[in-house]
Amino acid sequence: MSGAVVSLEKHQLWYNNIRENLSGLQIINYWTNNWIPDKSRLSEGDTIYFRLGGVEVARGSYMFSKKQTVEKAFYDYGISNGIKQNQTHSPEEFLYLINKSIGKKELNSIIGCILIKDLIVFKKPVSMNLKNKTVTRIMYI
Repeated sequence: MSGAVVSLEKHQLWYNNIRENLSGLQIINYWTNNWIPDKSRLSEGDTIYFRLGGVEVARGSYMFSKKQTVEKAFYDYGISNGIKQNQTHSPEEFLYLINKSIGKKELNSIIGCILIKDLIVFKKPVSMNLKNKTVTRIMYI
């Protein structure tokens, strides 16, 4: 099994919003500061482990990744970007969330979009034991 470990330390608000909205979401967009995984190291179906405070809080299946502007990601993925569901949705609100986490300040800023399906958020965090798993990329964003 191959996959990746993603630290959510800078994405706490994203995680909280995704956790609250999860029941209605088919695809999740985990966005980064203009970085996407190397295609030779992460393939469709690989497991993405989400980590917060040193424990696993969620996991899902990698679909694909691409770079695009903040505004395009907003229109393509809506609340799947980690926008709070009860907020009025606008590109500017998404930009505010992006700016708080990774410091992008313009709607035309390029971000990395990592698309994930089958996300499972654990009710209680679990210790990560990756000794018997092949983890091909560790992402600390």
